Amino acid sequence: MNRKQFLYKASLFLGSLLATACQTPFLTAPRPRRQDCQERILVLGGGMSGITAARYLYQQGYDVLVLEGRQRLGGRIHTDFTMGMPVDLGAAWMHGIIRNPVAHIVDDWGKKKLYTNFDNLSMYYTNGNELTEEELETALGKQYELMNAMVKYVRDGHPDISVWDFFQKVSREKKWDNNPLYAWGLRATVASEFGASLQEISLHSLLLDGEDGLSGGDHLPEGGYQPVVEHMAQGLQIQYGAIAKEIHWGKQGIQVKCEGNRNFKADRLICTVPLGVLKAKSIRFSPVLPVDKQRAIKRLGMGHFNKVVLQYDKVFWPDDIDIISLVDLQAEPINYVNMAMYGGHPVLVGMVGQMPDSKISDEEIVSIQAKKIQKIFQSKQEPVKGIVTRWGDNPFSRGSYSYIPVGTKVRERQVLAKPLAERLFFAGEATESSYPSTVHGAFYSGLREAKRLVNSICQR
Repeated sequence: MNRKQFLYKASLFLGSLLATACQTPFLTAPRPRRQDCQERILVLGGGMSGITAARYLYQQGYDVLVLEGRQRLGGRIHTDFTMGMPVDLGAAWMHGIIRNPVAHIVDDWGKKKLYTNFDNLSMYYTNGNELTEEELETALGKQYELMNAMVKYVRDGHPDISVWDFFQKVSREKKWDNNPLYAWGLRATVASEFGASLQEISLHSLLLDGEDGLSGGDHLPEGGYQPVVEHMAQGLQIQYGAIAKEIHWGKQGIQVKCEGNRNFKADRLICTVPLGVLKAKSIRFSPVLPVDKQRAIKRLGMGHFNKVVLQYDKVFWPDDIDIISLVDLQAEPINYVNMAMYGGHPVLVGMVGQMPDSKISDEEIVSIQAKKIQKIFQSKQEPVKGIVTRWGDNPFSRGSYSYIPVGTKVRERQVLAKPLAERLFFAGEATESSYPSTVHGAFYSGLREAKRLVNSICQR
């Protein structure tokens, strides 16, 4: 059971789920350029939220320009094609395909949705021994006990505590033994997915911070995720290499100052840069952002979820399982997606919820993980190529996606999303209250702000 399933099943205890109708079809022909509105609109960021916002405005006939700092689209969606197949180094799955607007776009494009069964897994200790059915059932049983206790704790109105403190509380009360597998399982399903420690993550947030449980399972878009964003961007005006340093905003309009003395003026701006960039203060706002928005940026957390990708000459592991989980009780959990399930490619994509140690090179990380794989499957095969992501070091992301730290209220997302002077608007997964930390959440946030911007123009 992965984190999405864990949170989805927990949410069932809280009552009915939010049913949000998706906007389809999305890629329709644009209307003629509006003659009743000569406003210029900028969208800062060419990820899913930015492209969604720009696409909507473009189709409504507005003059819109996307400013993207990189030389590619996608943002934290980044597909690598150097291993003979598409490998997503950032966001990878459509988490639920029923009422998921991104899944509908993939369908309309004629691409397949490739199902990943996270329950079809094998778990191995680093000595090569596979977990027994009894060990696995015991660990899962403890997770379900913890989940039930969690729901009751939140429903009864108890104050927020960290997930780790709650785990220790339940362990004492239920007099669980000191089996380290219980804590490891919690780290693998919660901490690893948030990219934060159990001591940092809010217990309340597991049940109250979005995750409205789109159904239909987890699917990879055929051909990778980045091409989906590029497909959505057809016809849009995009300025690549526009690295924003300052944003001047007010009732008179917007000016974005970029590296290389390039300035862009507009009437309104939708800012979709990741929370990590806002936290790093890489962009100076003038006037400064209101105190409540600065507080929201500070209080919300940015996780570090990364990947270690190993490419081999041939498949030497079981080719009929989706997930290979390495149970190293002394290290961070890492789960490998078996890409042989999608065309027989000899590639393993490891997912780990931590920031790679800056003192250890990518080559050393690949070597360490490769040795563990060799030991488990008693093979001498060496990877022919390895990739290690470091999203926290990337100046255009400064992390993977947002989470709620202990003591922080979920409503801080709404504060972050609040527009300023009807000129400066904010989108991105961190501003999305119903579906944070997801690609479809980023989509909905971009659509939300594009519609809000149009309404602000119409109500002048």
